[in-house]
Amino acid sequence: MLNEGVGPSVSFSHCSGMTWAALSLPESEVGIDAARPDEFEGGYPFHRVFRSGELDRLLEKTRGERNECAALVWSAKEAFVKAMGCGFHLFSPLEVSATLLALQADRALFQVRLTDRGLERFPCNSESQIEISSFRFGGAWVSVAAMDENFIDRTRPKFSCL
Repeated sequence: MLNEGVGPSVSFSHCSGMTWAALSLPESEVGIDAARPDEFEGGYPFHRVFRSGELDRLLEKTRGERNECAALVWSAKEAFVKAMGCGFHLFSPLEVSATLLALQADRALFQVRLTDRGLERFPCNSESQIEISSFRFGGAWVSVAAMDENFIDRTRPKFSCL
């Protein structure tokens, strides 16, 4: 609350010695995340984070660089759950589906939504999906998600992220 009213939504992400922040108007929610390809090296458990075929569909568009693709998709998914008001402590990354709409060099646009399993627990409209903008900066992918009040289904009970 801010002076008896609702304040803005704020989100932060820290990556490569930089802190990113996003701020929205009170009637919307925002999430931001940054990820580097080197975070996905070694024995990273891709099967626990990315849906079947999710990375494979994007590999040809990211020049076959699996870690580059993983950083891009992960930052979009993480920005999405932050905009929902929580991180992945209430959802599995597999419950978030990211579809690439456009990719041009250092910019990307995703459409992200909850899967059916995620929808069982979160009170959003079943057709709700949001677009997430991503851009490359300093070796990392930075993604920003913003959702308005229409994303939430006010007729269903809301869970608490606390």
